[in-house]
Order: sequence, then C-alpha cells, then structure tokens
Amino acid sequence: MRKPMKLVTYLDYIKGMPHNLQMDAGVLANIYASIFPLSGGNFVEVGAYDGWSWSHTICLAKLGWSGLYIEPIPEHAVLCEETHKERSNITTVCCACGATERKADLYIKGAYSSLILNKAAAAFDVSKDVKVQVQIRALNDILVEQSIGTIDVLVVDVEGFEIEVLKGFDIVKYKPRLAIVETHELSKEPFLNDEGVNETSVFCDAYFVKAGYTKIFADDGNTFYAKNAEG
Repeated sequence: MRKPMKLVTYLDYIKGMPHNLQMDAGVLANIYASIFPLSGGNFVEVGAYDGWSWSHTICLAKLGWSGLYIEPIPEHAVLCEETHKERSNITTVCCACGATERKADLYIKGAYSSLILNKAAAAFDVSKDVKVQVQIRALNDILVEQSIGTIDVLVVDVEGFEIEVLKGFDIVKYKPRLAIVETHELSKEPFLNDEGVNETSVFCDAYFVKAGYTKIFADDGNTFYAKNAEG
C-alpha cells in the first residue's frame, strides 16, 4: 500500500532553516499560511545581513519566492549573495534605505549596525569610531530600478532607522500584503526615548493604519501588519 504523501507546510520550511529565528516558528508559519499559498510570491527585506541569520524570509526563498535583499555593509551583502547564489530569482542590493539620498556613517558592532547612535546602539556597545560610510537611497527608487510593481512581504529591520525607511516608501503604490517591522513594541529600555515613548512603534501604527492595515501580531522584536481586504 502506498504511503500517504507528507504535506509540506510553512512550518516544515521554517524549522528546516539553519538560522536563529527572531520569533516562535509556529507563529510565523501560521501568519504566512493565513495569508499566502505555498505556491509562491515575492518579498523585499531591508536590512538583510547575510540573507539567512535571523531572517523572516529565508524560508520563502527556499520555497521559490522571488526576493530582493537590501544590505548596506559590503561584506554582509557579499555573504547574502553567497547564501542565495543558486537562486536566480533572488537579488541583493548593497546600500542603506532612508527618506533622502545621501551618504552617511553606519556604526557597526558584529552583526549589529545602525545609522544612528541612540540608546539601543549604546546598549549593544556600538562605538562611534567603528563605522563605514554607506550610500542611503529611497526604497522607492530601488524598487523602480528592480522593476518591482507589487510586494507580498515587506521586512524592515534596520536598528532604529525604520521610520526613515518608511518615509522613502510609497505604501499606497506598492501595497505589501504583509509588513514586518522591527519596532520592539513590547520592549522597554533601551528602545524608548527620553519621554518614555517608543517612537518607531507609534509611527508605524499610524502609518500602516492610515494605509489600510491591521496589526495582527507583535512581540519584543517585530510587529506584523496585514493589508485589509479591499471592498
């Protein structure tokens, strides 16, 4: 008697990834499964690092999705390209994203890098002396350059620079079905300003609600926003 075929799920792919997931694998799998079929889609991840460590999208790449990784540190961008060298539908762009095009210093501490020396950077022992100059570009411009029209999953993980990234992104035009932003919504210090406010979380809630999104999940690291069904 033929054995029944094992069903493949997002959880199978997520648990099979050799990386440190930022959240519970079952939660992430359930979120993806509730919105997307396994047959494929596309993603954009801003702040890619090496293309698999702590990534929410490596499982999607393994499933055959098309993807764009954006990483400002040249050495890390090379690692990302190496991770996905056998996937012709994955592209890596080496730059930072922000509201306006310019050059800026990126401060580095191991896998952590930040364009701003805030309290969170200090908590990670980031030094103003360890830095590299990077090009900042608007995400909109990169998407046009890469001929990307719509987005299924948008990930923004840029250590405190998320607001600037979103200011350079036309959410009405690209309409990602799911956005994952590192807001540290449920965390306290060192992610609060001097008035005790998480500026990234407050900005993102207003930004996505105005654009027709619902917050569907939040933890110490990331907040997930799903696009509402259009009537």
